[in-house]
Amino acid sequence: MKNLLLQLFITALVMLTFNSCSDAISTTENTDELKNSGNVIVENGAGEKDTISFTCLNCTDELTSKKEFDMLVKEATERTRNSMNYPLSFKPKGITLTLIKEDSLISAKTKKKLQNVVNVLVEYKYIAKNGYGNELEGEGVQSFYLQDSKIVDLEDEIQLKPLAYKDGYINRSLELYSHDGTENLSLFPGKNGSIIVSSSLGCVDDGTWLILILENDEEIKLISWNDFNCDGNSYFEPLSTDQKEKIRTHRLKKIQLVDDKSMICIVPFNQSDYLQQLISL
Repeated sequence: MKNLLLQLFITALVMLTFNSCSDAISTTENTDELKNSGNVIVENGAGEKDTISFTCLNCTDELTSKKEFDMLVKEATERTRNSMNYPLSFKPKGITLTLIKEDSLISAKTKKKLQNVVNVLVEYKYIAKNGYGNELEGEGVQSFYLQDSKIVDLEDEIQLKPLAYKDGYINRSLELYSHDGTENLSLFPGKNGSIIVSSSLGCVDDGTWLILILENDEEIKLISWNDFNCDGNSYFEPLSTDQKEKIRTHRLKKIQLVDDKSMICIVPFNQSDYLQQLISL
């Protein structure tokens, strides 16, 4: 009788232990469940872990796992933190992700549709120091792409809308940045085929050089005629017939702007036909 009671006790103890372990496993699995809202742990500027609230529109529709979600949050956090004047002061408060499935993106190189692409839009609320060292509340906005469960850089690959004039104005300018991102320029057409360049060089004078470097490494040099100004605006005469013919057969590779200071920008492939399209208009 005692042996029977002992066996029953051991059996009950084993079942109780098994059920407890099952509950623990179930709880762990629930924490890894993909959700559209809740709390998430992120790293602040000091390298410490903070728990913040999140909202993720379309997460359960567009993502396949909690691992993907954690990857997006980490990427958004790093991008937001690194964009600050004082990244060490970054204190995250909340994040909203919006996932948009992209079905119409075309590769500028292959002319084929890009498959399995999701555009990730981020709104990040935080507290951080501004350029004057004052701690203030802020909100950062980021955007990047997810493709086949990987974060990818498609900004320079996506085929852009063709150039077109609307109400006398071109629908987009040529926006370029230097390799380190510290300098930028914007090139767009002026009246009668002239070219206008607005740059981060600051004060510019007449005689500024605009050097168009083509994919065959041939250079086309234009010289500005504008008066001295500190708006960074330089004005150039229209391209000659010979210059247009060179551009028609060769895409842009780089653009260099030279005044007292100088800057050089690599032209992304999906914008390298900008002048070709402009000439065709």
